[in-house]
Amino acid sequence: MTRPWPGYLPPLVAATATLAICLLFDVVSRAATDSGAVGLAAVVLLPLPLLVSVLWCAVVVAARPHWLVFPALGGWLAAGLVLSSGETVWPLASHAAAGMVAGFALGVRWRLDAALGGIVVMLLPLILWSVQELPVGEQLDMLEAELLPQLESALPEAANPEQRRRALATERERLGSLLDLAGRIYPFVLAAGLLGQALLVLVLGWVSVRIFGWRLPPWRPPPFARWRLPFYLVWLLAAGVGLMITRQPTAAAVGLNLALLAATVLSIQGIAVQFHMTARFLSPLGRVVFWTLAGVFVAPMIMAGGVLLGLADQWLDLRNLDRPPGGPDSAGESK
Repeated sequence: MTRPWPGYLPPLVAATATLAICLLFDVVSRAATDSGAVGLAAVVLLPLPLLVSVLWCAVVVAARPHWLVFPALGGWLAAGLVLSSGETVWPLASHAAAGMVAGFALGVRWRLDAALGGIVVMLLPLILWSVQELPVGEQLDMLEAELLPQLESALPEAANPEQRRRALATERERLGSLLDLAGRIYPFVLAAGLLGQALLVLVLGWVSVRIFGWRLPPWRPPPFARWRLPFYLVWLLAAGVGLMITRQPTAAAVGLNLALLAATVLSIQGIAVQFHMTARFLSPLGRVVFWTLAGVFVAPMIMAGGVLLGLADQWLDLRNLDRPPGGPDSAGESK
């Protein structure tokens, strides 16, 4: 049942809570700078932007009328810019906008990929700003500076100076190769992180709305064994591979990250195919044992096989999902 609360109350609570979070950011950051406890402050502040997104997602659904979220957001922005700094307010505003998009997506039942894309677009300016403030090269240099002393301390104490020097040079070379690879796939890592964050906002926003008693239109994905992702992912993968084989540094770097992202998402469909097959041929206990062992011992092979199966399923419909309901293979996953 819907709660008998005034429709203007959720936006007012959201604006007040976001302003409080904004001021908390300032207080904790200032205290951490004075005391040197930057790591502890990061742990305390880390979940707060996600909380802001989930809060505004729920408010979009709960507000009556729904347009009240816009003056509430504007009021918070004005108060935040007066009482705090833009470096704190604008990142939180990006998370609030992402939450509002998630709320609209839940309310009008957008397709999942459209909902995730809309949330990512709202978060993207913040990511680009953070990368501009601290470029990828500087981030990797800082990471290398932190890891090198640990590598040196891990060298055998019994080794003579020449052995230690050569071993350290080898470790430096390995670390440099690893960081170079990390720099090349950094956009893929950012994109995967943004998609994961967007999905988390959607799920937590939906849970929050249900917990507080507001109704939502039905918006449930099909059973995992019947998941099928959009076909445009195949073209994204093909475009990424095509850019990689041009041998042009910039194009190859873009193609690598595009291919990695498309392949990673397609692997989800491939795993759904594997889930469908195990549901047909194994008992519930057998499935639990299979997926436990697979997750512990051969997870990379499951992911790699998922990419191939996902591609094959896009073209060949391995699970016969295009058959009319009630066909001979339509109940395979219900075993």
